[in-house]
Amino acid sequence: SVRFSVRSGEIATGDKASLDLTITQTPKIDVLFEPKEVVTDTSGWIPFAFPYDEAVEPGSAPDSSRLLDVPAGKHGRLKSVGDHYEFANVPGKSVRFFAVNIVAGANFPQHEDAEKLAERLARMGVNMVRHHHMDAPWSSPSIIDYSGTSSQKMNAEAVDRLDYLIGQLRKRGIYSYVDLLVHRRAMKDDGIDSYDKLDWGLKGYSIIDPRLIELQKDYATKLLTHVNPYTKVALA
Repeated sequence: SVRFSVRSGEIATGDKASLDLTITQTPKIDVLFEPKEVVTDTSGWIPFAFPYDEAVEPGSAPDSSRLLDVPAGKHGRLKSVGDHYEFANVPGKSVRFFAVNIVAGANFPQHEDAEKLAERLARMGVNMVRHHHMDAPWSSPSIIDYSGTSSQKMNAEAVDRLDYLIGQLRKRGIYSYVDLLVHRRAMKDDGIDSYDKLDWGLKGYSIIDPRLIELQKDYATKLLTHVNPYTKVALA
């Protein structure tokens, strides 16, 4: 969409103005205009809904899992090359991702639900998920154990559930993008000055405060070097 604005007083109310508009199309970018005809009669259309516990029928036309290259990670590390991504073991071939967010407690489903979620996303053609807000104190559960007086202990049950989910995603060709700091809350024994004033978490302050940088490195090390028992590899 294109929006035009003028300064107050340049065009009076009721006046007509003409505009010469030239649109230059960038290569590979489509310029779309409003359609001349809009379909309003949807009688006879087939509903295309996604109930949580009913994934797209396997092998049906909407089943896009066939487009995924399984398992995730089979082609080595992902690299940024110029303006695109490539896998280390397949140089010269551009890689694209169709991704969704998985937020807070949704990152830690029961094993049975993790299988359903991974299968559903695969059949919808998703090949990457972003694991977001895992460290939030309001997440149920949170990957951080907030039951004590510091935020430096990982929640073992949450880590196991995340491990299993990542394993299920991986076997279906779905990659994981893991946020390392989103809404972590400071606690009494974290060694942070005025920790109780950081109501909105540590983001922002963590790039300038040495102690917060230490805590961030410690968390990243624990999360990224931990070997997933279901995939037999660490996120790193």
